[in-house]
Amino acid sequence: MAGERSPAGGSAHGDGSVVDDIQTLLDDGKTYLQAELQFQKSRASFAVARGRSGAVYGVAALMAAHLALIALVVGLVFALSSLIGPWGATAIVFGVLIVAGIVLALAARRRLAAVSSAFREGSK
Repeated sequence: MAGERSPAGGSAHGDGSVVDDIQTLLDDGKTYLQAELQFQKSRASFAVARGRSGAVYGVAALMAAHLALIALVVGLVFALSSLIGPWGATAIVFGVLIVAGIVLALAARRRLAAVSSAFREGSK
């Protein structure tokens, strides 16, 4: 019969509607892909912008904390100067900071060595 449709949605007489459907599907797929790429680009640019401003605030916070620690060290030298003199106070504060730096550096080396050994063991 004229105009009879097959179960797949195309015409029983092969008037090319299956080809049209495939072409429409491909066009829709391209449109979806372009929209998805645009969405991901805008999402990435948003994340980069927020990440950049977060990094700026993080660096500013680290700078403020560093300056606060410098003020603490100077204050310790001044406070101890009245008890043992400026050179003694400087030597004590310097010694304590050097010992703390060495202890922290050794702890960092141990942890980094543990990480590198984990990667060596995992690659075998």
